Amino acid sequence: LGDASLRDKSAVGAPDVAAEYAQTIYAAIDPGMSGGLGAIFPDGSCFVLSTPVAVARTKYARAKTKAGKTKYSIKRTYIASRMLKVLEQLKRVAKTQACNLVVGIEFQSARPTDGKPQLMALGIGYGRWLQTLELLFGKDYKLIVPGVWKPRYLNTGAPKLDSVILARQLFAGVSLKNAEDGKAEALLMADYLRRRASGEAYPRMPSLGRKGPARKKVRPRRKAKLFR
Repeated sequence: LGDASLRDKSAVGAPDVAAEYAQTIYAAIDPGMSGGLGAIFPDGSCFVLSTPVAVARTKYARAKTKAGKTKYSIKRTYIASRMLKVLEQLKRVAKTQACNLVVGIEFQSARPTDGKPQLMALGIGYGRWLQTLELLFGKDYKLIVPGVWKPRYLNTGAPKLDSVILARQLFAGVSLKNAEDGKAEALLMADYLRRRASGEAYPRMPSLGRKGPARKKVRPRRKAKLFR
């Protein structure tokens, strides 16, 4: 998602392009299980929703905690029908208001520090969102690369809380808890799509001297010794 092609388009017929940007709804998706969908409307208002997830609590028959209490297992799954319904409603609102609708989703890729369960859950959620987007919009949606949008808003190695703080500053009407960094980043990505289209400056978060959690070091695999 480079900015050069956008500048070339805005150079020709600037008044018409500016009017088109002013009548556009920008929406972005953080596909993680604790992520969300954020949207910004032409009048400056916005809303954000959590990723539709169902929580199932299963009681173990014999297992107990250290305190002697009953042990439970919690399993969370994506609700595909609600994911589809949310995007359908957003598309219907854009049609009612005679606005363009630009939707993006954060591109996901595997990292060496991710475990198998985490990768499995991320792949399922990312695939569900992509399937829903292609069903409603075909190929007309944006893939937002984290290494492209995040440096324009956050400092390298910034903690998740910085995303929440910046989203609160930009969107005063939205209530975000400290742990809702996925919803905050969905709003920031929607704002990135809007500013990228209009050419506005990006509101970079000032450095507050905080650092995020240190990444686990991945040990290289030892080569097997050959015995002769």
